[in-house]
Amino acid sequence: MPTAKLLANASKIYDCFLTMERLAYADGALSKKHKELIGLGIALVDNCESAMQWHVEQAHIAGATFEELLETIEVAIEMAEARLSSLPASPSKSWRASASNPPAKRQRPGR
Repeated sequence: MPTAKLLANASKIYDCFLTMERLAYADGALSKKHKELIGLGIALVDNCESAMQWHVEQAHIAGATFEELLETIEVAIEMAEARLSSLPASPSKSWRASASNPPAKRQRPGR
């Protein structure tokens, strides 16, 4: 549903979302620019193309340079790769060993 139609129908939920977005990305301890770069990194790791486009545009409007955008993209690529490489593509010997010897259950104090 297009944004204009949501606004025209006075969607309370969408209005709350827009308020949350405006407050979350406002300058604070972090600048809007840095918050948009964080949003871009998350969008890249989540592989959300519409969010990628939005946050690139918003970061640029907030003053992000090409170099800052590039470094954000590079960090997101590294984070996504780290997440993927931590998953066993096929059960390795060490993975099988840990699966067959799970850690002992810890009990809460006082039980």
